[in-house]
Amino acid sequence: MLYRRREAIRLLKNGISCADVAKMLRVNRATVTRWRQRFEKGGHFALYGLNGKVGPKRRLSIDNQKELGRILLEDCIFIECCGYYVASWRLESVRRKVADVMNVSYHRSHFYRMVHDMGCRWSKIHKAWIIPLYIKYNYDE
Repeated sequence: MLYRRREAIRLLKNGISCADVAKMLRVNRATVTRWRQRFEKGGHFALYGLNGKVGPKRRLSIDNQKELGRILLEDCIFIECCGYYVASWRLESVRRKVADVMNVSYHRSHFYRMVHDMGCRWSKIHKAWIIPLYIKYNYDE
């Protein structure tokens, strides 16, 4: 996201209108105008947003992310020769468990992205989630 904000400022400096920049970056014109106003007010650091970060605030704390990692490792089978875990769970059941344990609910597609961003991959061969070894070291104690 920060890349798009910086790209918008670069294009605006080159004399391209807010409407054209918005079309090029596929964002709303008002968003480009807000980015320009923030930049004019505070420079590049103002592009990070109010909380110093780009994007919405995370709903899972660091402790909750570790707990999610532990939940993902439950009921997994370690395949030593390949160096990864094969999950015996289904994503929907883990999503429900996270909602019960952490009182945070996510849409199916967002939860899929979140698990994928943690390093887990869906394997068509195994017809199961593959969990790399580093997740055990990062999230399991």
